[in-house]
Amino acid sequence: MTRLTKHFTLEELTYSATAIKHGIDNTPNAEQIKNLKALAETLEEVRAYLSKKAGKTIPIYIKESNGSGYRNAAVNKLVNGVPNSDHMQGLAADITAPAFGNVKQVCAAIKESGIKLDQCINEYNKWVHIGVGKRMRNQHFKIG
Repeated sequence: MTRLTKHFTLEELTYSATAIKHGIDNTPNAEQIKNLKALAETLEEVRAYLSKKAGKTIPIYIKESNGSGYRNAAVNKLVNGVPNSDHMQGLAADITAPAFGNVKQVCAAIKESGIKLDQCINEYNKWVHIGVGKRMRNQHFKIG
């Protein structure tokens, strides 16, 4: 395994059942790996904040089924991702933290944390989209 940070690996941030099912190589390039490391560092901040707030260790899970860390253009198209998705650059992950609470509670905690990020999106009350990158717009909203 290739550790990007203490709690996140390259393998978990690039895993995609969709890619496997369709025989697609979902390997990121060097720039995308650099971005995934920055993303993992932000996810570490989220994990630490949620754990502190809950008073216990809170694991974060990357939504695996469609490749919800990094996904290349072919995988992104198969999962109906938007054409300019930050997932394709390694700048986004879809997460859950059920030991902390539901998606709405996780989003609210991330917003109050002040962690610098581009986007924190409650997607359909099913997962939290965390985006990082050059823009760092600190957007918090809900889809669906």
